[in-house]
Amino acid sequence: MGRFRLFAGIALLAICGVLVLSSYYFGYRVQGRFEEVFAKEAKWAHRVQLQSEVLSYSRGVFSSNATTRISPAAVNGPALILRHHIRHGPFSRGGNRLLSLAVVETVAELEHGKSTTPLSTAFLNKAPFRATTLVALGGSVRSRITSPRESWQSGDIAFDWGGLNATVTQLRGSEKGMEVDLQCPRVEMNVPGRTGDMLIRDVRASRSLRRNQKGGIINGTSSFRCSKFRVHGGKWGEVSAESLTMGSRTDRSKGLLRSVSELGLEQGRIGNMEIVQGDFRMRMDNIDAKALRQWRKLLQESPEEISEKRVNGIAKRFLASSPRMEEAKLRMETEEGEIRLDASAAFDGSEEIADLKAPQMLQRLETRIRFSVPVAIGVRMATASLDVFGGLTADQGSDQEGEDLKHRARGWLEQLRGPGYITRDSGRYATSLKLEQGLLSVNDKPILPLGGFLQGQ
Repeated sequence: MGRFRLFAGIALLAICGVLVLSSYYFGYRVQGRFEEVFAKEAKWAHRVQLQSEVLSYSRGVFSSNATTRISPAAVNGPALILRHHIRHGPFSRGGNRLLSLAVVETVAELEHGKSTTPLSTAFLNKAPFRATTLVALGGSVRSRITSPRESWQSGDIAFDWGGLNATVTQLRGSEKGMEVDLQCPRVEMNVPGRTGDMLIRDVRASRSLRRNQKGGIINGTSSFRCSKFRVHGGKWGEVSAESLTMGSRTDRSKGLLRSVSELGLEQGRIGNMEIVQGDFRMRMDNIDAKALRQWRKLLQESPEEISEKRVNGIAKRFLASSPRMEEAKLRMETEEGEIRLDASAAFDGSEEIADLKAPQMLQRLETRIRFSVPVAIGVRMATASLDVFGGLTADQGSDQEGEDLKHRARGWLEQLRGPGYITRDSGRYATSLKLEQGLLSVNDKPILPLGGFLQGQ
């Protein structure tokens, strides 16, 4: 019995020693992973005019604490302070995983300072968000992020933030990739006079992406849903959409990617134009996966590390695969009729690309566009185009000035009809554009040899 107790005691001490040492070792690994992720994100932050820094990191045996700070580089806005409590060890629990490297509890707070932005009065008495992050043994990371509802006033502008729930997973090891799921019930901004008003309701977004061991895309999907979107602008008036959906899928075959993207909406408005229903679909093929991976890595670097030679090298590789947009199709039903757009484009990369000068590139690019609109919408679009050059819209100034502008727009459209650049039939304006071997034509009528024009010929 005495020997059993002795051996049991020794075994218990050994187990405790292993747990302590393994927890400390895991803490060492977690700190290394923390510094690796932070260094990568710091480069990204620099590119989007943010400053990111580690204020402190204190590593213990079973847990560690870290504080980081993110602040705008060029705007006098509030800084975001992130306080991380890290529990590390072989039995750290998180989600439905028993064995993990660490579980990180993050609490954010806004450091307002002398901020003059609309966020200067937001989240004064509560954390803007909290996150629980599981760091798995293989290095994968899963974060669950929540943000509470908050309303605040900044001058005459009222803000209503409906909160946020999101899950972000970064996979490492034998299976690399990323998964994102986000839900936001409401974002609203009310401005006196309505110019600048904004409402976004019931947003749900998700993305799933799988990569090979070199980081290249294997396949991916993304989706976005919003029950209502509305914004008021000074020039266009109201822009809104209901039941807005977007989705895309990307697949890989022999180093080349193929993607399909779709967008749909029901009941929308652009200024005075009522939209009953709208659909858009685009298909792309022969996209070089390695070029996209190189471009992705380039964007993670600081601007001073990026050379023109590297950018040109990536561009040449991208074009050498003969990328093409097989289809871009828009159908938008309005109260005045249907807006139709059909387009395609393809680049011939079968021959070596010596340089990226525009004349040679245009000679190898083929583009076709067909566009038609109801006459009333065509006049409205022409009026908006004149506004760009004249600085006046039909909704500004006197009623007479607005009618004069519309009259000028109709006259401009008739001038384009004369040489046949647009046609009018059955209550619709229509036109087609083609770029082939450097020659631009509209409705099969040559306009300009772009290659020679760019070369000064």
